[in-house]
Amino acid sequence: DVGADCSIGEWAVIADHEPTYEDAERPTRLQPLRAEPIRLGDASRIGAHAALRPGATVAPGAVVGSYETRPPVSGP
Repeated sequence: DVGADCSIGEWAVIADHEPTYEDAERPTRLQPLRAEPIRLGDASRIGAHAALRPGATVAPGAVVGSYETRPPVSGP
């Protein structure tokens, strides 16, 4: 869901799905996918090379900085 007047920088990634990596023995291509919608509020700005992962929500007027990842990637 993309609001009005949003700006998206070059090479930004907006991905509403990704592998789950549930089984370390299975190849990534055979892992189940996790899918969640992404929401960009009105007049939000996404910087160059930013990554929006499944479930990301950007508030109206908010700025996602260059090279930022939302939601953040957490370690094991």
